[in-house]
Amino acid sequence: MKSDRTATFADRTIRYETKYNSLRYGSWDAFQKVFIKTFCPKNKSTHALMCLESDHYFQGKRTVDAYVDEFEDLIDLSGYLDDLAIVLKFRRGLSPVLQDKIAESGRDRPPDNAPDKWYAAAQRFDQNRLANEAFHSAGVRRHAATPASAAGFTASAFSRNAALRPTPVTAPTLAQTPRPPPRPFQQRALPPGVPMDINAQRARQAPLMFRRCGGPGHFARDCPTRFDVRLLSQDDRDNLLESLLALKDTAPMPAPDDQNSDGLEEEDFVHSSE
Repeated sequence: MKSDRTATFADRTIRYETKYNSLRYGSWDAFQKVFIKTFCPKNKSTHALMCLESDHYFQGKRTVDAYVDEFEDLIDLSGYLDDLAIVLKFRRGLSPVLQDKIAESGRDRPPDNAPDKWYAAAQRFDQNRLANEAFHSAGVRRHAATPASAAGFTASAFSRNAALRPTPVTAPTLAQTPRPPPRPFQQRALPPGVPMDINAQRARQAPLMFRRCGGPGHFARDCPTRFDVRLLSQDDRDNLLESLLALKDTAPMPAPDDQNSDGLEEEDFVHSSE
């Protein structure tokens, strides 16, 4: 009595009693007669036939049990006797997913002239579907809790262990050192009509001064004073001295003179007449 035509009927009754301050129906029999006249069709068979010819009896979001109960009532009221027509009506209003599963079930497929077997098959497939959904939902919850249990510790235990471990202090590496963003390359354009003069640019630069002699315009290998000992530093003098001594040590010894050796032998072995 809270929706559709029944709600309108109840509101009309309450407005009447509020307006006249009396009951709309003096007895239960009077209320029953008005209710049957308002909501019960005069020809139930015709109403059931019209409902079966439309889509009002379809399952929709209802359960299979509720759909089977209403369908059996409509079949009884309509007076259908052909089992093949009843099965066709039942399959037409059944959920497309369940209808496809039953029709493609192979050897377990009920015959098309057995309404009771189709009712039982629909209820069995619907129960299997609900059990399968419950199984998958439980599996999702189990897999969601598996990583923490498989690792052997919980999140709280991990946080406690992490708090007990000392924090390692490492020097920042080159890769960790923040680098400034690269500056975009900007090429400065010359004024129109001014050619590029490389020699003029070089002329503006200060000449290079050699640190040994103080003269400009040459490198160390071309310095005219590089062999002057007085201009050498202490390290250069030590290096020069070491190289000279090493050169002296590696120089070949001169061969002895034969004449001098003979004279020495004669001089050493002089026979005396005494």
